[in-house]
Amino acid sequence: MASARALGCIGALAASGLSLAPPAVAEPQLPDLDRYTAVNTSDYTVAIPTSGYNGAVSSVQFSTPAGQNCSVVINVRGMWDIATCTGSIPGSSYSSVTASYMEAGKFGNSPPGPGQAKLLPAGSKVVFTRGVWTGTCAVDQAMTACVVDTVPGPGESTSRAPHGFVLGPDDSSTF
Repeated sequence: MASARALGCIGALAASGLSLAPPAVAEPQLPDLDRYTAVNTSDYTVAIPTSGYNGAVSSVQFSTPAGQNCSVVINVRGMWDIATCTGSIPGSSYSSVTASYMEAGKFGNSPPGPGQAKLLPAGSKVVFTRGVWTGTCAVDQAMTACVVDTVPGPGESTSRAPHGFVLGPDDSSTF
């Protein structure tokens, strides 16, 4: 049985507005991707040579005004998509971030890719869709946001829960 002293302490905490519960974690603030101007996706499409897949794997690759190198890779035969950015990740000591439609974004330490990809201008987005997989990345001068998902199927009003990341300007988050 709880002692009167313990109950008194709990009551005092409750009265003071303090909580024993862990603090709430803020949800990442995904920018409104509809406000970005879409670029011509084919200007950023890069073929990925694969043995036995006959063009099933392709990607868009770009660099950001903030200096990251990013890509969205879709494998229609292997049934997956993934978005990745390497370079300086604002607010962290990590050097890369990835997200797929099956897995929430996560930070890591991957080496940068060879060379700098074509710049995706500030205020624009690239939308890459193949089959039921889609990836959208948008950039500002100091922010990069990527979302990977599946396209809603016939009779579905929404897709699965999207995953992705927001990098900068001061901090970075995944979902």
